[in-house]
Amino acid sequence: MAMHIGHVALRVPDIDAYAAHITAVLGLEVLEQSDDAAYLGTTTARHELQLLRGDAGACDHVGLMVDSVEELEAVAERAVAAGGTRQDDEPEFGCEASTTIVGPGGVAHQLYVPSARALRTLNHQLNGSIRRLGHVTFLSSEAAALVAFWRDGLGFRLSDEATGFTWMRCDVYHHTLAVGPHPAATVLHHHAWEIQDVSELTAYCDRNGAAGRHQMWGPVRHGPGFNIATYMPDAVGSLVEVYTDLLMIEDDENYVPTDWSDQPLALNLWGTMPSPEAFAAGVPVVPARVAA
Repeated sequence: MAMHIGHVALRVPDIDAYAAHITAVLGLEVLEQSDDAAYLGTTTARHELQLLRGDAGACDHVGLMVDSVEELEAVAERAVAAGGTRQDDEPEFGCEASTTIVGPGGVAHQLYVPSARALRTLNHQLNGSIRRLGHVTFLSSEAAALVAFWRDGLGFRLSDEATGFTWMRCDVYHHTLAVGPHPAATVLHHHAWEIQDVSELTAYCDRNGAAGRHQMWGPVRHGPGFNIATYMPDAVGSLVEVYTDLLMIEDDENYVPTDWSDQPLALNLWGTMPSPEAFAAGVPVVPARVAA
């Protein structure tokens, strides 16, 4: 059964302002827009960021793609058996069929069959822009329960862990969903976007620095996943990670997850840890609006 990250959906008070900011930062295209929603992507085939009008910044849901309605039903059945709550959706832009499963911490996972596939053309690979949405990371007071739900309900595999942090995957990429500790709530800490290589990451930082949009942390070399990453505030309180060189795990049977708990520099093998402000970033998880 194939599953891949599809999109992340955010509540924002000003859709136009957030879309303008994130388009300037990442170069995404607005594919579809109404008064109450906007859909942005790295290609014209499908969206990877959904913006919903809300009173304040918040995480509405994360979208996970499957290949068929039959696979969607199989995953949904497994997720409900693992304790998730199913809330059926009306198919929206970019979806042939969808359903939402709410797990621990109120995190909503929209399982859907995309209506169009993103073709990875030569121009897409070599144009120096952001390639794709890669992963999302939460902080939660229910982190252990979320990890168990992703494993037992959605079929994710453990990639790496550290003290309080867990990175999990559903395909060959080292992590698709990750979670760390939070003292009292569940928040979306960052959404992460893949860029072609280190030279393009440098150009990305140069462009944004020249425009007065500065990184909060990075470049860094993570231990889990080994990716080189940068972190910038978005317009509502979460962080935007842009990264390259993420570990690919193409042989599950011969991969052994690493526990980095005894490595004090696990989050940055180059040495500089995130500031308190970076650790405290995030927007709250709220009940998903996509659910009917």
